[in-house]
Amino acid sequence: MNKFTTIILTVLLFSAFLMVLSGCNDDSPAVKNTPPVEITVPIIESGIEFPEMVEKNLGDLDNRYFSIKTDGIEEASFWINPAGANPDEITVIKCDSADTANNLKAFFEDYVQGKISEWKDYQPGEMHKFDNVVITVRGNYIALFICADTAKALEVFNEMI
Repeated sequence: MNKFTTIILTVLLFSAFLMVLSGCNDDSPAVKNTPPVEITVPIIESGIEFPEMVEKNLGDLDNRYFSIKTDGIEEASFWINPAGANPDEITVIKCDSADTANNLKAFFEDYVQGKISEWKDYQPGEMHKFDNVVITVRGNYIALFICADTAKALEVFNEMI
């Protein structure tokens, strides 16, 4: 190997090492700092069939999700049917850390199980909306989607995040 090739290989290896140290090898895309309302509104407007829905925010969080721990929650936007006649829910919460978001995941898993128990006798015709419930954590965000097309809701969420 000649001196020129050795220098080129050294530079390339050093560059690769710096990329690894800086996190450039992470395959997951960076999470934007998007306010939750700027995520939920596009989901509501995405063409998914929803019943009449109203938006609620951080101040309404503990009225909707009893016993939720709001420590570490920075912003929230959630859409529900005001009459409570449909189980549809689009919820996006921005937390102060990924740990807080991950801790909320167990809360929402229990919450959904409670809703399933409620709705099976109240509105059995709406139970299909629980077939593909999405509870996802991405960075400092946690999202809950209960609707007829959770795949579309998740797609819009991922685009906005």
